Amino acid sequence: ARSGTATSRIVFSAYPGDECVTTASLDKVCRVFIDGQNVRPTATIDTDYIAIRGVEILNSSIHGVRIIGDNVEVRDSHIHHNTEDGVSATKNTTIDNNYIHSHAGRHPDGIHYAAGSVTAQSVTITNNKIGDSAQQIGIDPFGGPSGMQTIRNLTIRGNVLYETNPLFS
Repeated sequence: ARSGTATSRIVFSAYPGDECVTTASLDKVCRVFIDGQNVRPTATIDTDYIAIRGVEILNSSIHGVRIIGDNVEVRDSHIHHNTEDGVSATKNTTIDNNYIHSHAGRHPDGIHYAAGSVTAQSVTITNNKIGDSAQQIGIDPFGGPSGMQTIRNLTIRGNVLYETNPLFS
């Protein structure tokens, strides 16, 4: 897989100035979207310097977005109705101004970071609206064996959580 660079990210979004795209069925869609029913079970970002902006991600059988790469951002997106986490991230990730909701299944958190034995570092979670699932934890910083990970340089600010379990499990 190909990575972007610090000065030139690979961006997944609508073309600047375009508001709508047309699907194969000729329906007009006023957004870019990834539907998990028609693609891999999750949108996995395993390369560096990637940006997802203004994308709708839904119906994944696992995570809406699973971030393994470094220096990844998810902004201005609508992530919903996935089986597990809306966004799963580990390091140097920015998750900003997204609407993340209605996940169901065995692990339906809005945003989950520090999965497994990985050290989470430089994760910024700001200005997101997260909720609509009483089973869901809005922002879950735990998830590995016994919830034991190292977390460094974490920023959580300006998020709105509604109809979720408490912020931290």
